[in-house]
Amino acid sequence: MSGSPAPTSGEVTGDDAVARDANVSLALLGRDRSPFLPTTFWHWDADAAADVLVDRDRDPRTWNAIAAGDGFVVTQWNDGTTDGPGRERVPTCSCSMPTTVHSMLDALEVGSGMRVLEIGTGTGYTAALLKDRVGPSGTVVSVEIDEYLATRARANLAGVGVGVDVITADGLADHSIGGPFDRVHVTCGIRVVPATWIERTVPGGRIVMPWGTHFAPSHDLLLTLTAGVDGTASGRFEDGLSYMKARGQRTAWPQAPEKWWEHQDATHSTSAVPGAWVEGALTGFGAPVLGLLLPNTVKTVEDRPYDDDDDDAAAADRTTTLSLYRSGPTGLSCARVLYGTTADTTTTAWGPDDLAAEFLAALRWWRRHGRPEAEGFGLAVLANDGRSTQRVWFGEPNETPSWSL
Repeated sequence: MSGSPAPTSGEVTGDDAVARDANVSLALLGRDRSPFLPTTFWHWDADAAADVLVDRDRDPRTWNAIAAGDGFVVTQWNDGTTDGPGRERVPTCSCSMPTTVHSMLDALEVGSGMRVLEIGTGTGYTAALLKDRVGPSGTVVSVEIDEYLATRARANLAGVGVGVDVITADGLADHSIGGPFDRVHVTCGIRVVPATWIERTVPGGRIVMPWGTHFAPSHDLLLTLTAGVDGTASGRFEDGLSYMKARGQRTAWPQAPEKWWEHQDATHSTSAVPGAWVEGALTGFGAPVLGLLLPNTVKTVEDRPYDDDDDDAAAADRTTTLSLYRSGPTGLSCARVLYGTTADTTTTAWGPDDLAAEFLAALRWWRRHGRPEAEGFGLAVLANDGRSTQRVWFGEPNETPSWSL
């Protein structure tokens, strides 16, 4: 599976008996994941605050304990170009937490005899689970963009006698995959739902995926779309989780000019919005919602040193910097929001879009509507001539407000 949920997504754990079981994947999902794991993988060690290599040949006891547990394990870094964690290295394949896999499969509602398309084969484990559920009369086609991972997955599936058709292709763009399908199961974080998935899903069929925004890249949302007629699909956001992003939809960070905030065209202002509002939104469940309100926007948050010589108590309190960036047809837009815990905020904006004003407006909107969580929103997708458009709705699909992404 080309997706790795963050530890926070393990909050959906099923009953306590399952959590105590010696093998979570076997008890919860009906199949042990151990045969699908490589002899070496990386496991997050909370005490060391690092990804630690676990080798079955050197330490079989630890390997078996982790494989039987409810943690995720990383099986590939940097699309296979590096052999472990380190500076500027990102995980690109994993075997996800069994409890998170359970949540995804529950949402999918796959049954006997169904035709299922999976995007992101990874280790092949979830493809096997899907085949278990569709039975001998159903079919599972799993698509993996990475040739090495696809080859390993085929071997893993053959080793346990599970018949799944594993295709090496770009599941986001390849139009030769076939179909139609009753279900589409996506194991990587998605930003834009490809038209090809909707076009290959029968009316009434389900498409389940981790969906998120570039604004909150670590806060994906479980999204279940129900396919309609004429290339439409719609569904409500559910549980929060975090998956590795699809290779074709990873966040591209804009290259902003050095010290753009000192540019003569930059605008500076002070807002009465309390810094506590900003802090509360960014550190709580407001970040995914702000991502819905600020399309195609990326952010960084960093503390800045306290200035002992600053006589302005309010300015001294503004020790956190939120930076916003957006690349658009008219150029790059940048913004900074300086805030603290008690003072108001100061902003700087540069470029064609006033991202500072947009951010503060989004923050006010969120608070004015009672600080709704992402579950109060949904996504409608229209596929037309191989392209898709996305519209976010708040409340109910046919109500306002709604806006395009």
